[in-house]
Amino acid sequence: MAMEMQRSWRTESSSGFVVALAAAVAVALALTLALPSPAAANSATDCRVRNLGSGRTFTSVQKAVDAARRGARLTVRGTCTGATVIRRSIAITGVETKRWGPPLLSGGGKARVLKISNGARVKLSDLAVVRGRAVVGAGIHNRGTLVLANVQVRRNRAIRVGYGGGIRNYGTIRMNRGSRVSANHGNLAGGVTNHGLFVMNGTSAIAGNIGTCQAGVFNDGTFIMNGSSTIAHNRYRIPPVEYPCYYRYAGSGATNLGRLTMNGGSSIRNNGSRNTAVRNGGTLTMNHRSTIAANRGTHPAGGLENWSRVVMNDASSIVGNRGADVVGGAYLEGSLTMNDDSSIADNANGGVYVWESGVTLTMNDRSSIRGNRGWFGGVQLLEGTLRMAGTSSITGNVAGEGPGGGVLMFDRYDAEADGMVCAPDTPANVYGNTPSDCVFVG
Repeated sequence: MAMEMQRSWRTESSSGFVVALAAAVAVALALTLALPSPAAANSATDCRVRNLGSGRTFTSVQKAVDAARRGARLTVRGTCTGATVIRRSIAITGVETKRWGPPLLSGGGKARVLKISNGARVKLSDLAVVRGRAVVGAGIHNRGTLVLANVQVRRNRAIRVGYGGGIRNYGTIRMNRGSRVSANHGNLAGGVTNHGLFVMNGTSAIAGNIGTCQAGVFNDGTFIMNGSSTIAHNRYRIPPVEYPCYYRYAGSGATNLGRLTMNGGSSIRNNGSRNTAVRNGGTLTMNHRSTIAANRGTHPAGGLENWSRVVMNDASSIVGNRGADVVGGAYLEGSLTMNDDSSIADNANGGVYVWESGVTLTMNDRSSIRGNRGWFGGVQLLEGTLRMAGTSSITGNVAGEGPGGGVLMFDRYDAEADGMVCAPDTPANVYGNTPSDCVFVG
């Protein structure tokens, strides 16, 4: 039709051209008025929620939930915009179609998407939770029991104090089947704030979140990572003056004040910017092949800052981290115990820095501190204790501009009392370091 009009305009007289143009404008205006507005595109007319038990269909999730019996199964098509409160046990599954597109539960940039009440058992599958906005738990605020199966929680924002841009949890949450919390913003934290039980399974991920105090995860409950789950690529941002951070809360990957357990091949990796990737003020246990790897940080470490208790078992590792300030691998104001074949290796700007008196770095079995590079190399003991047992080793470390290589001790460290004496009595399991295996600076 448009081509015919163009040809007619070329052949018509000037008066005919004006008439045709006026008609075209009228048609275009009518078509424009007939199109849905952007606001209407996010309206309930794009949402279809079906109760598989009753066969009823609704145009909002809240209406469907309110009408559902306990144990109901709902399916969602299209974009369902608006806040939803779930007080009973139900399952919600997204269904993608050509007509409706990907299934989305959206806050429309104005409200929290989901609130799950105490006692409710909810399973979400094959959908995304997006564009929530609230002070806490902008995407999901959970006090019940929640299972996420192939669910994306993304682009949600916790404002002002901002606890949990993606999720805030007081109950129990399990992430399964590649579920992902990503691209969320908040203060404490951008991704997940957990006060209850939070379990990551399989290939689930908390990634690419931004926080002004803590980017990825803040935990003062119980947090368990299984399989190849990961906390990665989260970034810390300097907080505004009106919402300052307590220093030890500020990190890029995970801040733990409760119990954090890493199993299988789980990892905290590639987190970066201004602060340490993992800050531990609770109990951190690393099992199997779990790793804190390839993170970048400034103060005080790239990989781990510990002021409580860390235990490394099996073949767990702190590897390939880079620190721009004190140390690349691990900064200790609390104890660290290395068992089995655990390792702290290949970190830039040094392996382990022991800061406080009363802090013990214990190496058992076949554990190793190796291949670290920096101004002191493998281990620096400003104060504290180094204990080595079994066939544990400190080897292949290289000091940069300063003294050291393997172990660097200062005059405040009572070397003989703690059983660690430098040359000529350096233990046999401290070897092959450059320029020295053990240096005592008096």
